[in-house]
Parts: sequence; structure tokens; C-alpha cells
Amino acid sequence: MKDRLLLVAVVIPILGLLALIGRAEFKLLDGRPWMLRIHGYDPRDLISGHYLRFAYELDWEGSTCGETAAGFGEIQLAEGCCLCFSEQSWSPYPGVRQLACDQVDGCLSWTRARDLAPPQRYFIPEDRGTELEEALRTREAALRVTISDDGTLAIDRLYLDGEPWRP
Repeated sequence: MKDRLLLVAVVIPILGLLALIGRAEFKLLDGRPWMLRIHGYDPRDLISGHYLRFAYELDWEGSTCGETAAGFGEIQLAEGCCLCFSEQSWSPYPGVRQLACDQVDGCLSWTRARDLAPPQRYFIPEDRGTELEEALRTREAALRVTISDDGTLAIDRLYLDGEPWRP
């Protein structure tokens, strides 16, 4: 009886972990892919431990939710708002509008604004930190992300000057 309970106690958590991994991978396959430019969030310490700290650089097409920063015309990511992504014929990066979350019906993809608010983190191997930090200072960086139909954003891969970065 003890052996059976031990087996159940070990197998159930493993099955749960596999289900979580499968769900995350399915979201990557099921969603719409986008390339989003990024820049280092903290110039003093871009690489913090095993993570690259970054912020997204979005091509803003306007906002009907939240406020713009006074005097700068910059759109601030607002709590309670969503971001609507659209293709731009002249750019590989999407155009982004901030709007109320109940207005996302006409969007190709959408996600909650708070999900893109800085600082963001991207896992990197510790021994590649110095190399990546130098590359981020001199090259254009972007992330390929996938956004599922329910607005969940999943990071797929880091790109430097349009080429995938291999850790």
C-alpha cells in the first residue's frame, strides 16, 4: 500500500508539470507571431543574474485608453487597457494602439497593456551575459512573441539584427 501511495505522490506532480509545459508549447503554436523591438531597461545592469532586463519599443498608432505623458506625446501603458496589434506594410514590426479591453474585437492580436510594461525579463545562460550585453548596446534587438486568441503573450526567441540569437 505504501509503495502505491508513493508512486501516486510522485506521478501526479510530474503529470501536472508536463500538462503545464504542454499548454505553454501549445500556446506558442496556436497564436499569431509578432516581432517586437526591445531595448535594455537598465543601462547600468542590462544583465541581472540569469536575465536580460528589457522594455518593448512599440510603433504607436494612438491611444483611446489611458493618458499620454505630458509634453512628450508618448503613450504610457495603462492598467486596465489592452494593446491592439496590426500589420504595417512598410515595417516588419506591428503597429500598436492602446484601447479599452472591451474594444479588441477588430484586432489581429491583442494583449493586456500591463503584460508589456517594463521591466521585462528574458532568461539567458550566465556565461553568455557579457557577450549579450555588448551586443545589445551595438545591435538592434527584437523578440519574436506569440499572442494567443485569449491575449496571452509568450516569448519565443531573441533576435539581434534580424538573426536569431543562439544561447
